[in-house]
Amino acid sequence: VTMIHRGSGFSRGKSRNVTELRRLAETGRITLLTTSEITQVTDAALGVAGAAGGTWLAWDRLLVLIGSLPPWETLGAMGVGRVGAIPHEPAPSGMIGAV
Repeated sequence: VTMIHRGSGFSRGKSRNVTELRRLAETGRITLLTTSEITQVTDAALGVAGAAGGTWLAWDRLLVLIGSLPPWETLGAMGVGRVGAIPHEPAPSGMIGAV
């Protein structure tokens, strides 16, 4: 399991969850990539860019937690659509909806 986080640390979340996440990373149970983001998604690999450069990671499941204001331009560029959206119509500012 690899967790990719845009931030350099965790400013939110319950302290016990953050502690457990760090423990799992320290013991090698998960890989934690901070200050990183997914830049491309293909059938076989994820393009990941971070402070140390870019890499490709093989994947078979992808869970995306995007917060309350989805990055519609980025998601659209990766081929992710919105339910009920008109093709190529930009999302209204602050819109929260299904993808």
